[in-house]
Amino acid sequence: MLLLKSFDEALLKRSRGKCEYCGLLPDWRGLQKHHKVFRSQGGGDTLDNLVLICGKCSSREHGIIEK
Repeated sequence: MLLLKSFDEALLKRSRGKCEYCGLLPDWRGLQKHHKVFRSQGGGDTLDNLVLICGKCSSREHGIIEK
């Protein structure tokens, strides 16, 4: 098994460069790390709790725009 160089590379490999919520394929710089369970609510910085999502989905998740 190939060891990944970093945690971010593991996230990018899992997402295949797409938003894990809507499937959008933005430039890789357009993806953001998002906690499924916010750290303030006890969520950790683990692969199980982190996803890569696009800016629009991030805004939805944080209540900036309607879902």
